[in-house]
Amino acid sequence: MTTYWVVKMPNYIVEEWKKESAGSLVGHMVVGPSKTGGSGKPELKLEIATNNPELPTEAIINRNEVPGQMIVFKNESGRDKTRLLGKVSKLVDIRFNATDQKYKQLLRKRQRDEANMKEKMRTQLDQGAVPNKKTARLKIVPSKQAAQPPINRAKDRRVRMDEALLQNLLLQQFDVKSHYNFKELQDAVNQPETYLKEVLGKICVYHQSGENRHTYSLKDEYQDAAEAYNNAQAAAGFQ
Repeated sequence: MTTYWVVKMPNYIVEEWKKESAGSLVGHMVVGPSKTGGSGKPELKLEIATNNPELPTEAIINRNEVPGQMIVFKNESGRDKTRLLGKVSKLVDIRFNATDQKYKQLLRKRQRDEANMKEKMRTQLDQGAVPNKKTARLKIVPSKQAAQPPINRAKDRRVRMDEALLQNLLLQQFDVKSHYNFKELQDAVNQPETYLKEVLGKICVYHQSGENRHTYSLKDEYQDAAEAYNNAQAAAGFQ
């Protein structure tokens, strides 16, 4: 059976590639030796072909095992049928080096855009322009039942950023120290609580006991990829 990699690309790279005509070269995958030597897993990098001078051109390819089994299907064009293509062997995400100057500029631009969006929303709220405002309803509780405390349904008004961007911001934080509690990370990236926990669950381990109780640290595959890439950059004279 044919095997496939499912690759998660940053939206701004995908949008850039959509501008290219069919069959155009959009990048190269560079295979390097394993950092552990011998028969270890080779290191992979993506060299991105783009005419946009604002975009970074090199990224790390992180490969992760597939939890359980994932199958790839294809809908036949013009026919009410679905064809089995194969199975997914790897889940792959693309990560840019936090020291890349183009990537830093891209992060700053996106942070400015998000700050402007938040300021616009804050202005609308201050002016009373709250869309879809609902009237609260009161419920009479029978005397036989104990009245329940009111539920706080205040919405988290923080604006969600692109997931790939958020992952890279978090990875930059872990370049400073190895463990963070949730409040520290939320203060650093200012994201909605539920969304931030969801993304942390993908790249971090949450410690429920031990010396680092109630803190997050990076999963091994993210630590290994970052270390390998930074070592390669240092050897090439980029740091």
